[in-house]
Amino acid sequence: MRKKTLAIVTTLVVVACAGAYTLLKWYNNSDCNKVQLAINEANFFILTRMMPFTGELRSVQISGEDNQYHNEITFSRCGILESRVSTRESDFGGGMTSSSKIKLSRKSEGDGKGWVLEITTVIKRDKKENTSTTSRYFHTDELGRIAWSEEHRTGKGKPNDITTWRYRYDDQHRLVREYDVDSPQKVFTDFSYNENGRLNRVASTAYVRQSRWDRKGRWLSDEAEYGNAKLILENVCTAWDNIGNCTLTDIITKIRSADGEYVEKGQRLQRKYQYEYQ
Repeated sequence: MRKKTLAIVTTLVVVACAGAYTLLKWYNNSDCNKVQLAINEANFFILTRMMPFTGELRSVQISGEDNQYHNEITFSRCGILESRVSTRESDFGGGMTSSSKIKLSRKSEGDGKGWVLEITTVIKRDKKENTSTTSRYFHTDELGRIAWSEEHRTGKGKPNDITTWRYRYDDQHRLVREYDVDSPQKVFTDFSYNENGRLNRVASTAYVRQSRWDRKGRWLSDEAEYGNAKLILENVCTAWDNIGNCTLTDIITKIRSADGEYVEKGQRLQRKYQYEYQ
């Protein structure tokens, strides 16, 4: 049971954390306003929890686990996120499997501003199937920044669970806080940046994540601690393309033993990134 629980936690975190990294954006054409670029980067991070990539991209494809995981992201000019489709299949053994699909797209109804995120998860165990769905609607302010989102959850024990999130920015349009408006526990996540303006720390009530960079500004790794540092997930880049985007990562799970040492558990996962530039 402990191994299954650890595997499930790893699966959920990997889906959320399968990102690459950020650098100072560069573009062949200088018609992309710096303010709008910063806003697009912040929106991308909120929508995917991935660090924005460098360069002017048309699409990114991420794969792993013998094609059991696939993630495709598309962009329009100046780094505006257009869509994301992510699928993952997992077999935990003992007759327990799971499948998940994430679909993100621009809003088509109303004013056409903002995004819609749909997540469907199916868990099968002992010939029983449990399906849960999450729909999240992201709304923008007059500058185009995501100002708030509304999350609807359905599934066993959650007939219609609704959560509203709001977002705060600094004077450079970088995300500094995400918080749950309705929670009496005041659930929130804070985001901190280094002297070069790159995200280096994410702290919430559930986990703390540190990011490392090299002198060239390339992302090196993330290290996330969960459950009072009882579980650590590392995402380490091992190769880059000539633009500086990560092309291969290792995802490592560690748990704290009784003597306080961290021991690597389970199989290392890999993610491969393919980029199509504008």
